[in-house]
Amino acid sequence: MDSAYLIHRYSDLCAEADRNADLGWRSFREDGQKRRFPLTAEIIDRFADYIFGGIGFEVRNDFFGLMPSTEGAILRRPELSDEQRSQHLQTLSDLFRSMWSAFNAAGVAPKTWLPLITADNVVGGLLLTLTIDGQPLLVSSHTIRVAPRALMMRAALKGVPSSVLEIGGGHGRFVRDVLKLAPGTRITYCDLPFNLLLAARYLTRVFPGDVHLAWDNTPIPDTARITIVPPWRLADIPYSIDACCNFLSFQHMQADNLAFYGTALHQLGVRSIYHVNRLTPYHDGEVALDDYPFRDVYETESRRFVASASKSHWIDGQEHKSGSVDQIAEVLRLKQ
Repeated sequence: MDSAYLIHRYSDLCAEADRNADLGWRSFREDGQKRRFPLTAEIIDRFADYIFGGIGFEVRNDFFGLMPSTEGAILRRPELSDEQRSQHLQTLSDLFRSMWSAFNAAGVAPKTWLPLITADNVVGGLLLTLTIDGQPLLVSSHTIRVAPRALMMRAALKGVPSSVLEIGGGHGRFVRDVLKLAPGTRITYCDLPFNLLLAARYLTRVFPGDVHLAWDNTPIPDTARITIVPPWRLADIPYSIDACCNFLSFQHMQADNLAFYGTALHQLGVRSIYHVNRLTPYHDGEVALDDYPFRDVYETESRRFVASASKSHWIDGQEHKSGSVDQIAEVLRLKQ
């Protein structure tokens, strides 16, 4: 699938989204802004070189404080000076050493987690090379930060489920990592339309021939390794799903969004939810983790503290911090 074809399909997907806009899934704050971006094949081909919100890259780590546009204009990632690049490499090296120590202490072999931090180098982005035991390893700030998620999920659920649904997956990196850990797993990926487009571009390059776009009203096959589905088609999934995963996405949703997804998961018979999200709200309209509406059918099996995330606002490229919010990793089980 080339980018021109995906952009054409995306136009139809947006029209379908508008026809299903009142079901409870839509976040006008996020989806409406992204849909104003003028898209070209070059932008989609190299989307990690451009600054979008909510696709897995971060202002501080990947774009050096440059915020996504709110006016529909797409900004390119700034080029680094030699000094910035040196500092960035040092930061990545420090993060890598910390990760090595943590995985070693947990008994996770390097051959398991090193492939998860590698960059695919198919959609652009700021990539750097680390030398491990004399061998070059292409990485990025994003790949090192996100790599532990699949291993955390595996540990929390005591194995990688045979069928996983991710809600709010950005551009699809977690999907890739799960399939590196467990190549036989079936993945269903669900997000808002713009993210579906970028995930389709990424995943069809990394897993050519293995991706089905369930973007129209035709029946969803039960044979695809990866199915990319919009929220309003979750009810059409014809196969069973063992677990749903969500990372730092439920925390942005309003109560009606969370209720929509909770109902969909219950109807699909999803037995487990593994998620990492803020414990308390940050922005207006968000919901505290303990108040997620689907707790009437899912109950907490385990919970642990993950990190304390800084509350911050960016003004003219400068970060202004104001306290912090705890991030919690939790396993929920369907009530009997």
